[in-house]
Amino acid sequence: MLTDPKEIEIISKARQPNVRDPKRKREPFNRIFEDFLSSVDLNGRSVIDLGPGQFDFCTIAEERGASNCTAIDIDPAVVALGRHRGYTVSEACLQELASNPIAERVFDGVFCKYSFNAFWYVGNENEHRKFLDSLTNMIGEDGWSWLSPWNGVPRGITENSAAEFQRNYFIEKGFSVYELDVEQSKVYGVHGKTYNRPIFTRNLPEVSNIEIIHSTEGKSVFSRFLRRLFSE
Repeated sequence: MLTDPKEIEIISKARQPNVRDPKRKREPFNRIFEDFLSSVDLNGRSVIDLGPGQFDFCTIAEERGASNCTAIDIDPAVVALGRHRGYTVSEACLQELASNPIAERVFDGVFCKYSFNAFWYVGNENEHRKFLDSLTNMIGEDGWSWLSPWNGVPRGITENSAAEFQRNYFIEKGFSVYELDVEQSKVYGVHGKTYNRPIFTRNLPEVSNIEIIHSTEGKSVFSRFLRRLFSE
C-alpha cells in the first residue's frame, strides 16, 4: 500500500491496473516472509526482485536488514518508483534476462512473484532452459530463492509441456517444488487463471501445510512417506 503522494503519482502511470492501485495490500508479501523467509538472515545481504510491482518485497527485505535491493522491470513507472526509493532498477524485459548484464551478477537472495511464464517458450525448450539457467545462475552458492511463476496459458495453446519442462528443470536443479491449491494461492497473492500454481524454493525451510511435490533432499513426497511409515 502506498501513502506517499509522490510515489502514488509515479505509480499511477503503471501499465497494470493492480500495480497502479495505491491501496494494493502488502499482506501476501508479509505471509511469504512469515511462512518461507522468517529464518533467513538478511542483514547486509544482496537481493533481487524480478518484476517488483510496488517494491513490497524490497521494502520488507530492507526493513529486515538487506543492504542491496536490485530489481528488473519493463514498466517505466515501476522503474521510476524503484529509483525514487533508491533501489538499483534495470528497465528491461524479463523474458530477455539471458542477455541482460544483470544476469551475470550473483545475489544472496533471488525473488520473483508472478512475473515469468513457462508458456513464453512453448515449442522452444532450448530458449526455455537458457532463460531458467540465467535465472538460477544469479543465486549464490549459499543463497536462497523463492520463485512463483504466472503460468497463464495463451489463447490457442493446448499443450502443457512447457509447464512440465519448467517443473522438471527446477527438480533437476535441486529446488523444492510446491503446488498451491486455490485458497493458498490467494494467501500468497499468486492466484488467477493459470495452468498450475507452483512455488520453487532453494535453501529455504520446507513449509508443512503446502503440498510439496519434490524436496531439496531429492526425495519425492511418496518416498518420504514410505520412509516414515517403515521407521514407525
